[in-house]
Amino acid sequence: MIHIIGFNHHRCPINLREQVVFSDEAFYDNGKQVKVMLNATDFILLNTCNRSEIIFNGNGVTDIERILSWIASHSHVPIKTLEANMYHHQDLDAINHMIKVCCGLDSMLLGEQQIFGQFKKAVEHGRSLGFVANDLYAICQKVYEACKHIRHTTKIHQSTVTLAHAIYKTIHAHYPDRENLNTLMIGTGETIGLIANQYIKYNFGQTSIAGRTLERAKRIGAKHDLTAMRIQNIPDNIKDFDIIITATSSQMPILGKGLIENTLNKHPEKTFLIFDLAVPRDVETEINQLENCQLLNIDDLQKQMQQGQEHRTLAAKEAAKMIEYEANLIYENHIAKGQLNHIINFRQHIQEAQNQAINKALKQLEQGMAPDEVVIESIRRLTNQFLHKPTTQLKQAILDKEEDILKASKYLFETSDINS
Repeated sequence: MIHIIGFNHHRCPINLREQVVFSDEAFYDNGKQVKVMLNATDFILLNTCNRSEIIFNGNGVTDIERILSWIASHSHVPIKTLEANMYHHQDLDAINHMIKVCCGLDSMLLGEQQIFGQFKKAVEHGRSLGFVANDLYAICQKVYEACKHIRHTTKIHQSTVTLAHAIYKTIHAHYPDRENLNTLMIGTGETIGLIANQYIKYNFGQTSIAGRTLERAKRIGAKHDLTAMRIQNIPDNIKDFDIIITATSSQMPILGKGLIENTLNKHPEKTFLIFDLAVPRDVETEINQLENCQLLNIDDLQKQMQQGQEHRTLAAKEAAKMIEYEANLIYENHIAKGQLNHIINFRQHIQEAQNQAINKALKQLEQGMAPDEVVIESIRRLTNQFLHKPTTQLKQAILDKEEDILKASKYLFETSDINS
């Protein structure tokens, strides 16, 4: 049974989402305990700026309360708050949700493409650590195929406003007449890389990039002619920048109110426009209390990006119908594959009984028993062995008036009415 338990931008504000990020340390580093807690054979962690989800293949009854208790112990969020803001999908609904997420239909920015790569990366990361087994991995491959087909058919991704363009429009509105604005990008991950690709084309002025290591900063900087520095050197250089764009995976703020306040006090003519794209956030929210400083988070930007995108609503409706169809195909295939294992196990059981009967018959022949007696005894023994359990279960089904079982037995064994 496929389950998804998660928290996303539809239900949770950013201050809650940043608390429930499912870290590798809490989950993958305690993988065996997590599998027991989830009662699962395998699981995937998906963390983006818009969502934190656990996708898992259940191995029986799923205890939601126990799972929320685990999350509460690592996030320090009360269980009641988690219950009020979580969602839980299973089986067909879970597969439907996976396709919606990969297609960008569940994103704040309808049709955005980055989530597809993030989802694949999460699956491959879990697989590399040994926590994604074949069944769940096969479902994910089918989800990718469905997503590619839907995006290609509906063109839902076309004309999607990018984060870089939204940042450009905000900067242009904030500094309508200024040129030679210096920008500092903090982080060396995928988000900063994607923004840098487009941002430098707007040619605001000098752009620098800061990373935890100088080597990683230089690697991205070299692609776009950016000046590289270490994050530790930001306090000494922050006075030189007007715009700051940050998107790291840090669990603690990179920029504090004290640093910005001291800089503004020393340079009264200075203004800052800061874009915090990280979840958990890289910048202390108290910075917004300062004059000459504006701070926007990922939700602020994505709300701006939604404006004027109504033309994609029709494509989204078409995609939703296709998702329902594709999800049904994947789920039916998953169920059929699971039932096939029952058939294989049943045949193996019969085969083992047959082999035991043959071996016993051969020993009896070696001991000099008459062949006709061996044949009769073997057939009777094998028949009784095959009939004993089904007969007992059918008697119980009659007493319990289990009509579905009785109908199935007549269908399987092609018998007449059991009472006739």
